[in-house]
Amino acid sequence: MGDLNRARDGSVISRRIVCNKEGYRKSHRYQQKQNLGTSAAERKRRHRAVTRVGCKAKVGFTRQKSGRWVVKSLVKEHTHPLAAATQLQDQRSIGTRVYQIPAADERIRQLSDELLMERKRSASLRGYVDQLLNHIEEHTEGLTRKIQHIVEKVKMIDSEGKNS
Repeated sequence: MGDLNRARDGSVISRRIVCNKEGYRKSHRYQQKQNLGTSAAERKRRHRAVTRVGCKAKVGFTRQKSGRWVVKSLVKEHTHPLAAATQLQDQRSIGTRVYQIPAADERIRQLSDELLMERKRSASLRGYVDQLLNHIEEHTEGLTRKIQHIVEKVKMIDSEGKNS
């Protein structure tokens, strides 16, 4: 996230990239009504998760006249916990769109981890069931061939008995 400045000819001359948790969310009318005594049950909109926590991390670039880009400002300190790369991959694989987990939501992280483990276990069990069904199908086909062979033999014996 961030912003940029352009020259009159439209080319980018500076760019600022900030953390996606920079600043704070704007207050809305329904939140202002809540402060005036409106209960949570009376609101029509539900609260969204807190995504902005006033993080100051950013990096700024400017383009010099020579065309080279130079780092103008750099603030590395995030004011919130960062998700590990393994958490990011696990969360993306289960389809959630949460990329950073606040420390206050530890229970949500634990439940997400448990859900991921259950999905992996379910996929493993699904593989075993598929193998079992394939084995049963092969066995059934073998039994069908044997029964068909027995039926043909019985018909042949029966036809020989009628002919004699």
